[in-house]
Amino acid sequence: MRQNRVYMSRMWLIHTRFAGSDTTAASLRAVFYYICRTPQAYKKLRAELDDANRKGELSDPVTFAEAQNLKYFQAVIKEALRTFHTPFRMASEH
Repeated sequence: MRQNRVYMSRMWLIHTRFAGSDTTAASLRAVFYYICRTPQAYKKLRAELDDANRKGELSDPVTFAEAQNLKYFQAVIKEALRTFHTPFRMASEH
């Protein structure tokens, strides 16, 4: 068990030191990963975005306020962030 903790700690250090720890990019990867893995979520999200766009509720680019009004989009983001394991969280759980 101790060896596993040491290994995970080393992997975390390597990741954050050499691979970077851009939390925005990691969070976006998590969102896209879960959307790609869950076709029904993708369809529902796409329908919400298409509907809002059709109603003229989205500008280009979409503003923060507009995104806040997309309830399913917000749920997708929050769920991806809730379930996504960052390198720090993985290392600190052991």
